[in-house]
Amino acid sequence: MSEKKVLIIDDDPNVSEVIEGYLEDLVAVKTLASNNPNEAIELIASEEIDLVVTDIIMPEINGIDLAQHIRDKFPQVKILVFSGGGASGDIFAGVAVDTALDKGADAGILKPFSKDELLEVIVPLLKS
Repeated sequence: MSEKKVLIIDDDPNVSEVIEGYLEDLVAVKTLASNNPNEAIELIASEEIDLVVTDIIMPEINGIDLAQHIRDKFPQVKILVFSGGGASGDIFAGVAVDTALDKGADAGILKPFSKDELLEVIVPLLKS
């Protein structure tokens, strides 16, 4: 597998850092992170991103709209969305992930997730 670029987008830099840590053992994977969805769109345009891993609940642009934008502008990019539902909780998180899947995301996962749970979703996306 040639080197794959994974862009992690979350308004909480601590979450991005944890996900980067989960991915650091994967061979031939380079991670980039952004806590700003608008900046992330610029990175997708300038870098050859293979996979976007994005939170859904963020200020400025939510992950659902972001997934739809990425799918429309960069159809080759795989998209994994995640959500814990914020203050609204698990039920909202599930609905949000389902909506993002309908809008173009390739996969979704609910927070909190373990390293193994995340890798179980990410590895097949990187191979496809």
